[in-house]
Amino acid sequence: MTESLLTLLVALPLVGGLCAFGVQRGGRAVGVGLSLLTFLLASWGVGRFLDSTTPDLERALPSLMASRIATVVAGAGSAPLPVDRAGEVRWAAPPEGAIQERFLAHLRGGGDEGARAALLDDLSGVVLCRADLRALQDQLSEVAPVDSGAQAILDDAALAQERSLLERRRLELALVRLEGETRDLRRAAQGPLATRFKLVELRSWMPGLRVHWLLGVDGLALGLIWVTSLIALACSFVALGRERSLAGWILLTQSGLILTFAALDAVLLVTGWTLLLAPTYALIGGGPESPGAAVAKRSVLPAFLGALVLLAALLTLSALHAGGSTNLLVLIDVAGGTSLRTQAALFAGLFLACAVRMPLPPLHGWLPAAQAELPTPFAAFLQGAVLTLGGFGLLRLAWPMAPKIVSDPRVASALAGAAVIGMVFAALAAIASRDLRRTLALTSVAHASLVVFGLALATPASLAGSALELVAHALGMSAACLALGALIERTRDPDLGAMGGLIETLPRLGAVAGLACASLVGLPGLVGFVSRFLIVAGGWGSSLVPRWLVVAGALGLGLLGLGAWWTYQRVFLGERHLDERYPDLSGLEGASQLPLAAACLILGVAPPLLLELLIQGSEGLAILLSGS
Repeated sequence: MTESLLTLLVALPLVGGLCAFGVQRGGRAVGVGLSLLTFLLASWGVGRFLDSTTPDLERALPSLMASRIATVVAGAGSAPLPVDRAGEVRWAAPPEGAIQERFLAHLRGGGDEGARAALLDDLSGVVLCRADLRALQDQLSEVAPVDSGAQAILDDAALAQERSLLERRRLELALVRLEGETRDLRRAAQGPLATRFKLVELRSWMPGLRVHWLLGVDGLALGLIWVTSLIALACSFVALGRERSLAGWILLTQSGLILTFAALDAVLLVTGWTLLLAPTYALIGGGPESPGAAVAKRSVLPAFLGALVLLAALLTLSALHAGGSTNLLVLIDVAGGTSLRTQAALFAGLFLACAVRMPLPPLHGWLPAAQAELPTPFAAFLQGAVLTLGGFGLLRLAWPMAPKIVSDPRVASALAGAAVIGMVFAALAAIASRDLRRTLALTSVAHASLVVFGLALATPASLAGSALELVAHALGMSAACLALGALIERTRDPDLGAMGGLIETLPRLGAVAGLACASLVGLPGLVGFVSRFLIVAGGWGSSLVPRWLVVAGALGLGLLGLGAWWTYQRVFLGERHLDERYPDLSGLEGASQLPLAAACLILGVAPPLLLELLIQGSEGLAILLSGS
């Protein structure tokens, strides 16, 4: 099952989403059950990944080559007719297994065009068929016009030659395709990141365009897949009591996210990246006559344009520097050797696409608008899981593909300074906001700036801290959105000025929200503290950013934490302004919110449970940057 684990992780929530849409009775329950199975498989995959016996890309290369050969040459050897003269079979098409073995030996030996031509002639029998036809023509050409038997022999020989030529052409196309794939795989397997990726899968998708179903994960991708699966399970569980389409959209989005995290092909990654926009557009009400059409366009259009920029950047790099290969590991390898100007242009495009998705100021305007329109379960999934995609893009694409740019102290200081400004701006805006939904959205914007700050420092500890911050924010924000969103549904008013003192009547809801907000604050013992400690402590030793800027970032962290705590105080503590009593946390809500809050606590007390994975992923980036 390991050979198809990632495909299974993509397929299960996809099938679950389709069941939620299409099955009238029990469809949502089936979808949630498949989401639970996805989470369990992701957890099992973490164990397999950490097992030293699981091969990385470099060690898995021979089996991947053999699997591709078996797929590409399937059915070969059946076209030419046997050449039979005087009761002796002179030549017959070799069995399929023999062809696969000869192809594999050729590819391992890195044969040139001459070796390829000899191999194809031998496998197709074209030389022998041509020689036999000529010999028979010399012997029977005079009697063939009057002897039907002689003419039949000549016709059979001509047919054998024709079919051997067709078979040679078919084998040649297959071998040329396999040679291109093998070159890409070998280059990827020899790159600095090859040993970081495991559970690699390779299948045909669009072979004519050299685009393949190529999946594989490092610690970063698998950690985010695990967290996404947990959040999707919680949010889809809450959606059981809502309209049928809501659970379906959550599960379809989960499938797209897992595909994007696991994709090692540029076109496959951008496909998943773009498809994630459809659920947001549909749930806001993006129909042409819908009241939410303007908000839907405002929420989706910037991200769609960013996806186009991302695709253009990757395909341009592929066409100009990678010989048309769309293998991400090959693109990362070739990008590191390009000129400073090329890396600057590439970094600008990739950073812009990711900045819209995170989002970073001043490209964040779409998030508060979407947060106000989306139903609570999907809003929690959007802020908890989907927004991690932008940070993942920076860690997977922007930083590895432009090492000369991000290792320049001037660029690093500018990025760190902009991140501090973004943190302070978003935190102050969240403190000043009276709308609870807008406050949550602005808190996410501040955390996105924190991720960029850690990346700009570019030390192994700060890079691991940024990766862990993606997880910490995902867990804390999704739990906070579910808890506070449930509160808004009870009060029917997101105005913070009308709230206060609700802990008296909603103690269970207040406790869950308090734990989530405490993680966002970064209190010791919670996962948010570990990520911030790594960023600040690692940044202190950075050679790219001055220490006063690291201090400014640490102060910005304090302001970010103050915003989260101030929000909680205005809602649950202080003087009570609402006389109406509301029902406390229900069983369904508790079953969905408590696992997320508990994960914030468990990963804060025992961070190595997930930190080992994330460090394994960020170490590869640190190696790339140190060699620039």
